[in-house]
Amino acid sequence: MPLEITQFPLDSDHIDQLTSVLRENNDVLTALTQLCEPLDSALAQLWVGIFNAKPVSLALLEQENAQWRVTKLVVHPATRNRGVGAETLRLIALQQPFQTPASLQILAQRAGLI
Repeated sequence: MPLEITQFPLDSDHIDQLTSVLRENNDVLTALTQLCEPLDSALAQLWVGIFNAKPVSLALLEQENAQWRVTKLVVHPATRNRGVGAETLRLIALQQPFQTPASLQILAQRAGLI
């Protein structure tokens, strides 16, 4: 089954769903905690990569100067080094154009975005 991407609402109920699945990793918990900080949903989007009906990646896009930018990307430890991060970016780009920070340039290249 291929990776699917879906946009999640930025509310505590949906964030809690992700926490229960991805709680095994401190990096993921930290990222989710930061996502729970107040965000203007008009200026932020949460995208979730789903594989076998379970979340395996998260990406937060925030709008800066009328352009979307990836500000966080988290991949579940069990799926790292398998191309999930690059595929997550590729699938998001099909629905929402965005800029990638320098820290994600290699993944963006692997995804064919640059």
